[in-house]
Amino acid sequence: MSSHYKMIRQLGQLADLGFELAGKLQRDARAAETPRTKADLALAFTAVADEVRRAIALEARLVREWREADAAAGVTPRPRARYRRAEPKPEAAAPVVVPPDTIKH
Repeated sequence: MSSHYKMIRQLGQLADLGFELAGKLQRDARAAETPRTKADLALAFTAVADEVRRAIALEARLVREWREADAAAGVTPRPRARYRRAEPKPEAAAPVVVPPDTIKH
C-alpha cells in the first residue's frame, strides 16, 4: 500500500475516532448536572469537532492534490473507491456445527 493511501486511511480513522468522541462529549454535556460541567464539556466538544473538521478537510485536500498530480503526470486515474475510507467489515464467527452422529460418548 502506498504511503498516500496509508495517510488517507489514517486520517479517516482519526476523523472517525474524533467523531465518536464528539458525540460522547455532546451526550455528556446534555446530561451534566452543573453549569460549569456543561460549559467544560461544551468547550471540549467544540475543540474535538474543530479537529474532526480539520482532519476531513485535510483528507479531501490531499486526495484532490494527488489526483491533480496524477493527471498532470499523465497517470491513469485511479478508481474513486480506492481513495475512500474502507468501511469496517463485521467479523462474525461462523457457528460450528457438529453432526450428532460424529460425537463419541
